[in-house]
Amino acid sequence: MSTKLIVESGSTKTDWIIVSDDGEAYYSTSGINPSANEVLYELELECSELIQKAPTIEDIHYFGAGVIDDRTRKIIKEWLNIYFPDVRQMEIEGDMLGAAKATAGDKEGIICILGTGSNSCIYDGYRIIDNIPALGYSLSNEGGGSRIGGDLLKAYFYRYLPAQVKEEFEDLYKITKSQLVQELYAGENPTAYLASFAQFLNSTQHKDWRKEFLSPIFQEFVDIRIKQYSEYLRYDIHFVGSIAYFYADVIKDVLQSNGLTSKSIIRKPIDGLVNYFKS
Repeated sequence: MSTKLIVESGSTKTDWIIVSDDGEAYYSTSGINPSANEVLYELELECSELIQKAPTIEDIHYFGAGVIDDRTRKIIKEWLNIYFPDVRQMEIEGDMLGAAKATAGDKEGIICILGTGSNSCIYDGYRIIDNIPALGYSLSNEGGGSRIGGDLLKAYFYRYLPAQVKEEFEDLYKITKSQLVQELYAGENPTAYLASFAQFLNSTQHKDWRKEFLSPIFQEFVDIRIKQYSEYLRYDIHFVGSIAYFYADVIKDVLQSNGLTSKSIIRKPIDGLVNYFKS
């Protein structure tokens, strides 16, 4: 088996795995966007040990957020070629295709990403054939962590959290309106900031309220990112991402109420990608 480097990069974290006859070696860095200076900086600082193994790597399969066209593919390719000049094969695609291969493999399906942000597509077992576009955290991200965190903060500041939930929230977070506004308008990553509050829904002791709060959020995702595909009933549905994984119970209930089921729900695409490229 040739030595492969498999990369799955989201907006906040990048997973790297070298797969060879000797086994697997795992590395983690910050998220990567196709901006040459940022990408070079992150890899050089955080992945020096991986770079030392460059001469042994023959194939690279890179799936990342922000890889949306030939221009962004070229940025990533030129950057990788600096550190891996002798690689014989390089595949560079967006994170949606990575999620599709990780879950559906070579079979068709509707692929749903629910992490910091959200997205979905129809996959024919080889390529993405339809996609309802994501429009950024301020307009969309239905079901994503930033949407959940934002709705939670609105419920807190607008005073419609139940009293016991409000008390529990204040025990974990000391936040003022001015702090929130500062992060949203002057912070480095407002999307990730909003998404950080979504974990409260995973830790809360008030499970009935949790389901009541999350169900309409995931219903909106189903309405916009599944049911808008004209033949959605004929496809298996797969989910990828931390939000999908931690709130799988609510998602499954919402799907069932719409006459749907999930074929798979995984937290990290990298695990499925390793299995895909090892087979």
